[in-house]
Amino acid sequence: MTTKNEIYRILKNIDKEILYVEFKKSMILKNPNGKGKIAGEIIAFANRYGGKILIGINNDGSFEGKGIFNDRSIDQYKNDIENICHNNISPIVECTMEFMQFSEGDVLVVNIPKRKDIPHASIVSREGTEIKNRIYRIRTSHGTRLASDRQLQWMFAYLKEPGFIYKFGLIINYFDDSIQIPYFIGQPKCSLNYLPFVQDLPKDDIKTLKKDMDKTHAFFLEITPYALINSFVLYFRHSWLIEIERHGYTIKSSLKTRQLNSKDIYVKDLSEPPIVSSLSLDFQKIVDKYILPSFCVPLDTGLKIEHESGKFSKLSLLHKNNDFNFSITFNYSGMVRGMDFPDLDKSSMGNENKDTKSEELWQSIFIDGIFTGSFNFPDEDLEQFYDYKYYSDTIRDILENEWNWDRYIEKIPIYRTYVIDHKLDEILKKLND
Repeated sequence: MTTKNEIYRILKNIDKEILYVEFKKSMILKNPNGKGKIAGEIIAFANRYGGKILIGINNDGSFEGKGIFNDRSIDQYKNDIENICHNNISPIVECTMEFMQFSEGDVLVVNIPKRKDIPHASIVSREGTEIKNRIYRIRTSHGTRLASDRQLQWMFAYLKEPGFIYKFGLIINYFDDSIQIPYFIGQPKCSLNYLPFVQDLPKDDIKTLKKDMDKTHAFFLEITPYALINSFVLYFRHSWLIEIERHGYTIKSSLKTRQLNSKDIYVKDLSEPPIVSSLSLDFQKIVDKYILPSFCVPLDTGLKIEHESGKFSKLSLLHKNNDFNFSITFNYSGMVRGMDFPDLDKSSMGNENKDTKSEELWQSIFIDGIFTGSFNFPDEDLEQFYDYKYYSDTIRDILENEWNWDRYIEKIPIYRTYVIDHKLDEILKKLND
């Protein structure tokens, strides 16, 4: 139900007619050509977020006046709009209507729901019961427009506004005695990005972390967004619009032919993880010594890093105009002694001391990652929308190929041998027991 205060707020809005509201004079209901115009406005709102048509309001947001609907009963006007929704629109839009009386004038409010299925169209012509011609419209920040081919393609493929969710799992294996990342043993490529933060850990910090396992997993969780940034500075040094080619273990990145303006994010300007403030580790010195100075993002884009101690860390790329919003969240899932991948430390590149058990050498931290994104549906610049979509696909490519533990394990040639070997060990152990 629409309240009078809501109508007043809409009319006081600086932008007046916005993405969700349209003003119309009462004459549109009395003009023979008004049906087509009303149908066009209704389908445009339904094909986007839904919205309201305020009939009885001038273009400047002022009331048209009192008694403007007195020539007929208000129920007849409502019936006219219902007939438009059922006879002039396909699929039918189930609008609701409210007649409101103000001291300044009368208003008929048409409430339009967001579509629940395929996009709506106004019916141009029929041949018997068959619809021969349709026109698709969409509401944008510039008003009601004909839907372009690409917009229409998206609307038929997706019900919601453009967006995505990508989930992945990350496992950090480290030496129990030194809190170091074993870069010489088979690990996902992302493990190298942690090295700057652990290879110069002071001895006192190592003792502090070893005494408190909660602090240890909080340490790794909080430096993970910065480890990801270490990936970004390698790929997005010169542009955010790049191409990545992967051929086995060979990776090649290059600039796309068409380039757009970029903004630099300087790593030295980022605040340090909260856990680091409780240690003697010099975070700024690490950044200056081991990490490239900056990486590129689209213009009007900001970077935000958030933490909740020991629970999650989050890196967000936020566009000023909400053209896109990306976030990569890392949630702590658990910690175990030993390596998660059974018998990996028995490989020729692993443990030099074959008599030492895995659980005495390693610790493994489990992190659940989720990459989510949303886009403003493109009003005008479809090319820019697809550039931003390509940008998100590039970030996902990095996460999938360099951060996703399951994907890494699947690509190990002797993966099946390890799994079979581990299962045989479990069977023998049970038999011996």
